Amino acid sequence: VHNITVQSATLSWMIPTDHFVDYFYINCTNCPSQNFTLRHTLQTCIFIDGLDSYTKYNVVIESRNNVSALIGKVISTYVQFKTKIKAPGSVQDVVTNVNSDRSVTIIWKSPHWKGDKKLKYKVKYNGNEFIISETHYTISSSSTDKSFTVEIAGYFIDDDGNQVNG
Repeated sequence: VHNITVQSATLSWMIPTDHFVDYFYINCTNCPSQNFTLRHTLQTCIFIDGLDSYTKYNVVIESRNNVSALIGKVISTYVQFKTKIKAPGSVQDVVTNVNSDRSVTIIWKSPHWKGDKKLKYKVKYNGNEFIISETHYTISSSSTDKSFTVEIAGYFIDDDGNQVNG
């Protein structure tokens, strides 16, 4: 399995040398919508698309010939892979509250996101950027501006150490 993305993967394999192959039968048992199935193919490389992000998939590649069809015995290779994590979406349900000390607290819900990485948030305003783990942030009343724009974006660090921004 190679070229795995958030929604696709490429599978390739060698033709067995220990027995004759008329064709391959490939079945992805948990691919979305109708199950991905290729019957009677001579290809040794396939591209599977339309997959869900951060999901494990199970593929069976069977080497078949006329004899295996008659006796019901096939040589099977089982492959499992997981698609990559998709970047988080936008934060949800943002609410602002003005506090008694004139500070402003911004509260939000995490974006809809499937992954096992801990989300962090970048909060930007007035040229400042803060990295936090919580889903709220308070801007103190000492801010000289009475009006400003605040940007909030979720991100995570992937297995390769790269920052993936939402």
